[in-house]
Amino acid sequence: MNILRSGMLFGLLVAGFSLRAQSVKEELETGNSLMQGGDFSNAIAVLSKAHSQEPGNLEVVKSLAFSYYLSKDYTKALDVIKPMIDGDGGDDACFQIAGNIYVSLAQNKEAEKLYRKALKKFPDSGPLYADFGIFLGSLAEGPDAIRIWEQGIEADPSYPGNYYYASKYYYTVDLTWSILYGEVFVNMESLTRRTPEIKALLLDSYKKIFSKDEYLNPLVDRKGRPVNEFENDVRATLRANASALGGGINEESLTALRSRFVLDWFSKYATQFPYRLFDYQRQLLQQGMFTAYNQWIFGSAEDEKTYNSWVSAHNDEFNTYYGFARGRVFKIPKGQYYQTKEKE
Repeated sequence: MNILRSGMLFGLLVAGFSLRAQSVKEELETGNSLMQGGDFSNAIAVLSKAHSQEPGNLEVVKSLAFSYYLSKDYTKALDVIKPMIDGDGGDDACFQIAGNIYVSLAQNKEAEKLYRKALKKFPDSGPLYADFGIFLGSLAEGPDAIRIWEQGIEADPSYPGNYYYASKYYYTVDLTWSILYGEVFVNMESLTRRTPEIKALLLDSYKKIFSKDEYLNPLVDRKGRPVNEFENDVRATLRANASALGGGINEESLTALRSRFVLDWFSKYATQFPYRLFDYQRQLLQQGMFTAYNQWIFGSAEDEKTYNSWVSAHNDEFNTYYGFARGRVFKIPKGQYYQTKEKE
């Protein structure tokens, strides 16, 4: 009899735990839905209930803290997230949320301290590098910001955010990297609000880089020694094929230039400097999709009406490329990082 009662009690406990867990899960889903809909007060009410049931639930903590953050109650947001960043239970997203809170509270010293602590704990987190770079850039510390974004590209090469910020930074500093990072970005993040912005930057970077010889000259230090062999080889290959742009810089002439670039690169430099972006360009060229790809980047940035007319007239060609591109995830493998650590 006692055994039976013990078994029944255990069963009730298990059932109660399952219902409680399910309830917290449902509350989390409801709270997130309310938060995404902009109803922060009700999101906070629902998530606070879930938090009281499971104060150590990481997903609940992040959602509740972020709801407080979005409602501009930064003090409460920090109260919720702080146990996670002070202890061992938090992930990199916890530190991202906390960083945004400190910035909103204008506690810049605490924010910088937090980001540095976070990157020691999560040295491969691309999003943390991106946020830390944004923070440094907001303090008008551009050289420090780009160093952090570069570290993010090296540590987490398939995260798009650092390429986005780096390509914008290099647009005024080094057009070669603006072009390289910009094209990597649009392949990684091809359907967001940031994509058209970087497509336009890419088109303008090509126009600008061929406007002065100095933009394609070799990079050398004060003693005339090469600074970055990879970048110098990219510049040399672009310079060698500049005749393709004789009629002006547009989608058609850029397709010709870039086709010649791919052929030259793989005959001279690809063995020493394997680079996923150039592999992808060659694959598209070999499979007859390179024109559609260049239309997608440069045609859409140059003139949307003309681009749409081209797509209508070449529907099969474009759909072949677009289906191919949507069917795969573009990633840069680790080890294909060729930026110089410190530029002179």
